[in-house]
Amino acid sequence: MAELRWILLVAGVVVLAGVYFYSTYRAQRPKETDGTGVPRKEPVFDAVKEEADDAPVAPEPAVGAEDEQTPQQIITIRLLAKGKEGFPAEEMILEMRKAGLRHGQYGIFHRHSEQDDSKYLFSIASVSEPGSFDLSRMKLDSYPGVSLFLVLPNPGNGVDAFDNMVETAKTMAKNLNGELVDEQGISLSIQRERFLREEVIQFEHHH
Repeated sequence: MAELRWILLVAGVVVLAGVYFYSTYRAQRPKETDGTGVPRKEPVFDAVKEEADDAPVAPEPAVGAEDEQTPQQIITIRLLAKGKEGFPAEEMILEMRKAGLRHGQYGIFHRHSEQDDSKYLFSIASVSEPGSFDLSRMKLDSYPGVSLFLVLPNPGNGVDAFDNMVETAKTMAKNLNGELVDEQGISLSIQRERFLREEVIQFEHHH
């Protein structure tokens, strides 16, 4: 019986030794190769990323490039109040509506083109910041003056739009007892009016 115990003890030691030496052999064995003796490498994705980075990218369209190539000119005249109290907002807004202008984009008034209602022949803004007209304060506000302006090229005939703007300005000045001046604050004389009209003609001739 004692001999059997010794035999089992020796057998257990041999098995443990075998497991230890086998584990050591696996840890020290050279890495797997691709058949040429060179250790096999796992594939990496850097090359795929580089190929994607080098792929040609379609250029984005330049926003507003067409607009930048189109020259513009703004013709402005101003209607100023003679008194410090300014024009009562309700009276001013009523005059603009009587002249056929409509309150719209940017909170200012526009004379719309008959051919394309989305375009403006000329517009009117307040000379005081921010330039818009708050219709909810018609009975409270007053304006020191307004600017009438048209942008060239014009959606309609530029000269006709200018004549219409000047006629509107003169009618409003008469009804509101205001004074017409140019963009520099100089009184809008007949000579100055003709000069501005000629600028419109020259612009349309060249563009």
